[in-house]
Formats: sequence, C-alpha cells, structure tokens
Amino acid sequence: YAQCERVRLGLPEDVCLALLQWNSVLAVTYPARNLHKIKRGDSWDTVNEKSSSQCWAIHLPILRRRQELKGIPSYESVYNLTTEEQLECQKKERGVRQSQHQGKACLERYRLASMRIFEVVLESLQKYLGKDKFILERASIDEFYLDITQYCHDSSEEGGDETLSNVNAMKNTVIFGHRKDSIQRALEQACVVSGRIRDEVRDELGFTMSAGISTNKMMAKLAASHGKPNGQAMILYLRLQNFLKCGILGGKLGKEAERLIDRDNCDEIMMSELQQFSLLQLKQHFSSHDTAQFVFDICRGIDKEPVKETKGALVKSITAFKSFPATDCKQQIQSWLELLAGEIVLRVSQDTKRHGRHPKTCTMSYTYYTTPNGRRPQGTNSTRSQRQSRSIRLGYHPPESLVPQAMERLLPILKQHPLRGVGLSATNFESKCEVAIDHFFSQTGKRKATDPNPETMTAKALPCQTGTPQTIFVDQDLALAKKIQASYDREHNLW
Repeated sequence: YAQCERVRLGLPEDVCLALLQWNSVLAVTYPARNLHKIKRGDSWDTVNEKSSSQCWAIHLPILRRRQELKGIPSYESVYNLTTEEQLECQKKERGVRQSQHQGKACLERYRLASMRIFEVVLESLQKYLGKDKFILERASIDEFYLDITQYCHDSSEEGGDETLSNVNAMKNTVIFGHRKDSIQRALEQACVVSGRIRDEVRDELGFTMSAGISTNKMMAKLAASHGKPNGQAMILYLRLQNFLKCGILGGKLGKEAERLIDRDNCDEIMMSELQQFSLLQLKQHFSSHDTAQFVFDICRGIDKEPVKETKGALVKSITAFKSFPATDCKQQIQSWLELLAGEIVLRVSQDTKRHGRHPKTCTMSYTYYTTPNGRRPQGTNSTRSQRQSRSIRLGYHPPESLVPQAMERLLPILKQHPLRGVGLSATNFESKCEVAIDHFFSQTGKRKATDPNPETMTAKALPCQTGTPQTIFVDQDLALAKKIQASYDREHNLW
C-alpha cells in the first residue's frame, strides 16, 4: 500500500513514507523502517517524533458518509498523473489526518494497482516463456507463487540461450548455498526469469518487487524475505539449517518444540535441530500423525503443497466493512449502511462489466460486545466481542431497498446490543448475466408467495456456466476487511 502511494505521488524509491488509517500506521516503506524505525501500529505523533517530521505521512483514501459515488476510476486516472497533479496531491494530502467518524477506508486504489501489476506479470511470462510454460498462483493482493520447473530444467539442459547465459543475470541475486548440479542450474534459470519480470514491472509501472527462488513454496517464501525490498534471493536445500527457526511454527506448536528440545525460546531453536528425531518420536510427542508429519517435513525443508493455477481466477465475494465505537443509534448505523451499500453496488457493477457475472446473495455481518452494557470492557485485553451474519436476497434496487432490509434485521439486535461494526458482502456469483446490472438489482413484479423468505434463506452455490473462467481463490476482500478491522482494534487497544 505504501508503495502505491509513492508511485501515485511521484516520489523517489528511497522516500520515507507511512500510510495511515485513522491514527494507526497501516503500511510503511522500507526506508522509513530502516532509518526511523517506524512500524505498523504507530500513531501520527509517533511517526513525526521518530522521523522529526521528515517522514511522509499519508492517510489512505476514505469514502465519506452521504458522499456521491461517481464510479470506480481507472488505473491510468489514479497512477498516471502529470507532474503538476502529483505536486498538487502532495501538497493537499501530506500530513492530513482523518477521523473514523468521517467515513470508511476505501481500498480500490490498491486493487487497481494489484490488477495492473498482475497484468504486466502475465504479459511478461507469456512473452518470455510461452502460455503453457508456467503455473501462477495468486496468493494475495501483492503476492504470488510461480512454478516454472519444467521450463528451467529444459533450458538448463539445452545450455540456455544467449540471454540466459548472461553473467549479469545473477549479479542482483543473493545466493545461499552451492551444489554444482542440475538443481542449481535450473534455479539459476529461474533467477533470470524472476529478474526479467521484476524489471518489466519496474520499467512499465514504477513498482519494485522482491522475489525468492527455491525448490518449493515454503523455501521460496523464506528466500523472498532475504530479497526485500527490491531484490531477489535463492536458497538451496543444503543451506536450510541457516534460515529456519522454530518460531515459524507459531505459538502453540512452537511451545511443543521447546519442550522437545528442552529450551525456553523457540525463536532461538533452529529447525535443523528437530531433524534428530524420527517420525515415530515426533508422533509420540505431538500425539497427532498430521502434526508430526508436518514438523518432520518442514524441518527438512520439505513442502509438498503444489503451486495451484489461478490465472483468470475471480474473487468469491465483494466486501465492504466499517468499524466504529459501539453505538445503538439507528440513524448512525443506517448512514454507514447506506455508504456500504453504495460502495457494494458500484463495485458489483464494475465486476459485472469485467467478468459477465452477478451475485445472488448479500451477506450482512455485524459485531458487538457481549458485556452487560454492550460497551468495550475496561482494564482487560479481552474484547469479549461477537460477530454474526444474516443473508439478504438481492432482488431489489440497492441501496434504496438493501438498506431497509439490513436495518430490519438489525433492529432486534440493537434492542439487546449496541453495534461496533457492520459489513456487507456480495456473494454466490452467477455467470452469464444477460441483463444490465441495474435490471438485475430490480424486480419488475412483486415477489411470489412461493419465493423463499430472505430472512431464512441460505445461499447455495450455482453450477458455473461456460464462457467465463470461474476459478475461485482466497477471498482478498475478506482478508483486507480483516486487516482494516485489526488496525482499528490495535488503535483502540482491543486486542
């Protein structure tokens, strides 16, 4: 996110910049991390104090209540600004704070950048490798896995072409280990491909990328951390023991590893130390075959999870969420629902134009505290929070009718609990929309008596029709909504 703002504002790659949501840093550039020790969760004042006001502090875009939504902008209109426009945005946006009561975070700017970057990546791969020479798995809005095993082995066996044999191709790659075998030669070919992709994205769009090259997904992700912020690294299996620590196992599993090694801090235990235990010993210690097999494999750098094809994949939901201090004010909650509904309709309309599909269901979610007075508990780290959802049938003109339906379902809840967040999520997509999106959201006649009650209906997935790729991958919108929620919770000490 921070890099998106750097590119949009025309700032240099070494700029110190922090992107904030309300009073909490959401993303930060590497120069700001390294020079000023700014980190996620820092406040506006902390950013200024740490950097002596030298760090750029930018608030992410927000949608304001009762704001007229005029459509989703294009990538070019957001990122290809003239110098004068960039200078104007810099002057207008630097250091300007926003309050959560003014509106909700809008992440469309970053979705646009993600889509455009992936387009360039695919174009680069198809140009250099060919359409059927790679498997690409999109893991998140800014991360993907790439399997080019067969291409790299074939190229290394053939000796590579003149470009691949160029010594300069490996100069910007940090290499851990040395094998002098076919695996290393194949990985070197992968380094060249990675370098080409990174160069294309940087030259065309101005975004820098880091890359990790190894023999499986886990090792490649680990290598990528050594290539940040604008480089790449390759890890060979023989150097595994120098990188993996038991801290990657997480809290509960890491504690079990501490007991096994008989040491207090799992972050100081190298995964290679677990190699001394047989699979049978691990089974006896962890009392679970799956857990024992996982630890047995991971401490040896074995990751059997394949790279899964997601080219042409579509998100399975379009989500908008808003957190706020707990309230039972109907007018306030309704105004947030109107803003959320307007955003959902706009994004669904754009999605329909792009992919020829439409959602059949809208899920409304809401959160509230379970304390007796419905307010945030004091003097404790426990939020005592509850999240629930209700299904709304999309058969009317939103947001005009979507909001009343949502409020109808929330009124009984408000009588018992003040709410601290509401969200809307369009789901259950159906391809081959043959009518305009506004007609889809309308209903020309009254609902039949035999129609299911939207209060009790459950969403059922429909079979995909031919014509539009319908592969589904991890729901990025939901992940982004959770990220925003976590930032809000961090700001208000709700952990």
